[in-house]
Amino acid sequence: MVIGEGGEEWRGLPEAGGDPWSAPSQAAVAEARGNIERLRKRDVALRVVDRGGQALAGVKLRVVLKRHEFCFGDNLWELDRHYRFGQGDGDRAKYFKRRFADVLNAANALCYWTERPRNDGPKTEDLQGFPQVEGFHRCVDWAAGEGLTVKGHPLFWSITKCV
Repeated sequence: MVIGEGGEEWRGLPEAGGDPWSAPSQAAVAEARGNIERLRKRDVALRVVDRGGQALAGVKLRVVLKRHEFCFGDNLWELDRHYRFGQGDGDRAKYFKRRFADVLNAANALCYWTERPRNDGPKTEDLQGFPQVEGFHRCVDWAAGEGLTVKGHPLFWSITKCV
């Protein structure tokens, strides 16, 4: 393959190791289960009081988790497309943003680079040397404004011409 052939240089890179689609080993599964108990769970103690600060005993409670520290999110491909096609304030974008912020607490703002348009996905640089960052900025600003943890993806390409 010739480097620079339509943005698929990754196909020429050596495998990172192992078949990602094969089943994990029993040891890996056991380690993951142990890590869930060790890293993702902890005991809590609740003290339930009335409005006057007096402890209440034997009260039935329903606890609803509203926030957590684990980042659970998705990419903003669709939102970036809405912005790029002048539909950032349209109904589809409004519904997308509302549902996204209602169920997720993290977002990946996409900053892809390709040599030529390969699809209608978000790109911060269709043509090398001509960055287009408005959609990326709007996605980041929206997500941050909603209190989401925002990450850029990918911020670094290991292919020389993309650095």
